[in-house]
Amino acid sequence: MIMILFLQIIKTKEELQVNNNKGITLLSLMGYVILTITILAVLTSLSIHFRRNLSDMDTKTIQDSKFDKINLQMLEETKTSGNSINIDETTTQKIVFTNGNTYTYDSSELAVYLNDNIEVIDNVTLFNATVEEKTTKQILKLEVSINGKERIMEYVVNTSE
Repeated sequence: MIMILFLQIIKTKEELQVNNNKGITLLSLMGYVILTITILAVLTSLSIHFRRNLSDMDTKTIQDSKFDKINLQMLEETKTSGNSINIDETTTQKIVFTNGNTYTYDSSELAVYLNDNIEVIDNVTLFNATVEEKTTKQILKLEVSINGKERIMEYVVNTSE
């Protein structure tokens, strides 16, 4: 008798458990919501980090393009046949070539100008030009800093031609 009663109680409990397993419980719903919020927070954090890195890359790309621009100008001047640096007129802030082109650094505008009217590069915080004369060549050493990033470039001008 006790055994039958015990079996009926177990059977009733099993039926109740089957009836309770239908649908989503409040506890599992809260778990899903917490999991969704956590995933969204991680994705938002990754997105912010990604956008910040893109901004940093943008700044570096702009700096590199400006260095490339001044480098291209100096290469064109120094590799032009018959062109050399006019030592008497060249200073640390001004480079004068014998073909008439002059590159001048304006510290108030933070820019380098070609012939005082064409802006070659801007945001220049340091511009220092030095010329070393050898027997058949001139060596132009150009120290340039753009937005805190500094480069030292050297150019050889062949004066024996």
